[in-house]
Amino acid sequence: MDCSGSSSSEDGLDDEVDAMDEEPVMMSPLCLSSEIHNALVAQNIPVKVLAKLNFHEKSLLDQINSSTKYTFLASGLLRLQCRGLVCMQNLVTAVELEVLGGPPALIVVWEKLLALALSDQVPSGEEFLEALTGALRSVIQKMSTIKQAPKGLTQHHVSQLCNLGKSSACEGIRVNILGMLGSIGSLLAFEETAEQTVAAIGIQLIDIATKDPSVWVIAEALDAIFDTFGDGKTADIVAENINLVAKLKNMLPQLKSKLRQNKSNLGDRLPIVHNAKTNLIRFIKYKEKQQ
Repeated sequence: MDCSGSSSSEDGLDDEVDAMDEEPVMMSPLCLSSEIHNALVAQNIPVKVLAKLNFHEKSLLDQINSSTKYTFLASGLLRLQCRGLVCMQNLVTAVELEVLGGPPALIVVWEKLLALALSDQVPSGEEFLEALTGALRSVIQKMSTIKQAPKGLTQHHVSQLCNLGKSSACEGIRVNILGMLGSIGSLLAFEETAEQTVAAIGIQLIDIATKDPSVWVIAEALDAIFDTFGDGKTADIVAENINLVAKLKNMLPQLKSKLRQNKSNLGDRLPIVHNAKTNLIRFIKYKEKQQ
């Protein structure tokens, strides 16, 4: 999507874009030495890590949790799953798709992690949820690089994923969920049968962008909106149906105000928020030209 434009506008959006343009932030991918890479392949580590993420039988978990005698065992199982999820996240990010088993294996990992996230047995602790949502985010982002859209994802699933973060004070959890939604939205933006799911994603993203107290989370929600509605026939239809551009224009003054109030507290997240503000103005102009 090309969000830039050269024509002037009555609300001064061009001037603001010019004033806020900054050099892009360069991100370096994780790198592995050949020795570590070969060991991961030879020992089939991704498959072994995935096996550690299984929930045990509910009856066994209930028995463990109901007795103080097994407290150490319950905390040990949870710690094992958390570390396994973080390990899976790093593996998916750092290792080539072929090493992970190709697209079919990636789909298996996504479906397994999604089932964990939507299970009524999922632990409520923030450490676990941040690890789980981080692993899900890394997998769906990997899938987006090969244009592999998740199958069978409905608006109900979108709502369930969002509910994981709405009750959490942990910004990292909410940001991970937004990253997931942005990747899912970008993959479904061209799917003719995914209109309802894309609409559910758009509604959730707008809600978070307008109501979340964290400027960082708001910026990530906007990035997810740009990813979802940047291109694609389905995305364009949904954007018009949910009145996306008007809602984004209404929230621009709010974003400016929050940025001024929180600028000194953002630290290394300041460039992220600045870029989101600049891209919001460009995105509004870009979508208005399509109308």
